[in-house]
Amino acid sequence: MARSTVSASSVAALPELLERSGELAALARVMEAVRASGSGALCLIGGEAGVGKTALVRRFCNQQSATRVLWGACDPLFTPQPLGPLMDIASAVGGDLLRLGGSRARPYEVTSALLSELRAGAPAIVVLEDLQWADEATLDVLRLLSGRVESASALVIATYRDDELGRVHPLRFLLGEIPRHESVSRIKLQPLSAAAVAALADGAGVDARELYRRTAGNPFFVTEALASADAEQIPQTVRDAVLARAARLSPDARALLDAVAVVVQHAELWLLEAVSPQQLSALGECLSSGMLARQNGAVAFRHELARRQQVCDSERPRELRRRLAVGAERRSALACRASEAQHRLVVVGRLRVMCQPCCIRQPVRWAGERLQHSPVELQRAVWWDRFVDGEPGELVPECDRSVLAGQHPGTQAFS
Repeated sequence: MARSTVSASSVAALPELLERSGELAALARVMEAVRASGSGALCLIGGEAGVGKTALVRRFCNQQSATRVLWGACDPLFTPQPLGPLMDIASAVGGDLLRLGGSRARPYEVTSALLSELRAGAPAIVVLEDLQWADEATLDVLRLLSGRVESASALVIATYRDDELGRVHPLRFLLGEIPRHESVSRIKLQPLSAAAVAALADGAGVDARELYRRTAGNPFFVTEALASADAEQIPQTVRDAVLARAARLSPDARALLDAVAVVVQHAELWLLEAVSPQQLSALGECLSSGMLARQNGAVAFRHELARRQQVCDSERPRELRRRLAVGAERRSALACRASEAQHRLVVVGRLRVMCQPCCIRQPVRWAGERLQHSPVELQRAVWWDRFVDGEPGELVPECDRSVLAGQHPGTQAFS
């Protein structure tokens, strides 16, 4: 049986991985146990897109320089290749696994051939990458491997984007069915902390706190933003990644993303229903794609850079802002008590609103002890602030500017 190795040493040396020492140590312990016992193990590694799953696994494989590594990956195809990652491995090892190659191969036959290959040699590492794009046959192989991996001296590592697994995604079902056993371990990769982002930004001449706010600690966004010559612009690599992810969605889902993107902070569901009732049914698709996340009865982009890019790519941001503002004003008209509006203003904090007829943005402080005006006016100020981002002077009618400029009792402007 001919054998070859997909060697991780062929991958270029990676820079230091911050806040990943615990995960690397956990993988090393599992590999040592495999070598010592001769019994295989399965490790499932999940995390959002760009969090560094591939970088982690490559670094680990580089550290295991004397170990054979068999690497297969799933591709984001509209029609997934049957047994795609297994065929990658088959082209490297040859033998029975390669002869079984093709769409007619049955999952249990492929699993049997792979296990036979692994039993015949020294301890090995098998990597199955990006299983959120896997076809059903590949997932069946993983299901079979999870119950038989102990019979081979190998560590099987399966990675997936957990932010792209909707409620009915086949991989989500599989993850729930894999038994909790000592041979199966799970690693959830978290974004970088603010301290780690500050360490990466040290000496780059950028505001580390703002960088963390824009990227939410996502390593891909952080490194690309730091590599960008203009810190105010969206890096081309980030732009391409966001556009590619949105392009895989339906037209209704993309339209809903446009509506959420023009809201500066987060979009309440009632607001989206008022603005895009026909597209609201695509909300589940947006959440499953990983671009949006739930936030206490509302939704928001996971990353500020992605939101900004979606606004830039939208063909109708001004129209959406007007529709959002109208819907919000209608909602605010239902406010019953000034105390409720005051509480919401405390939560919002320091407002930035359009406060001059000449369309100059100026902070306004609403003096709580002088709240003599209606909840409608208070809420109007809040909502205008949320929808005027990047469009000075566009939304505030002349009749409202006197209120926002401090010409109404109970308001007080400051610089």
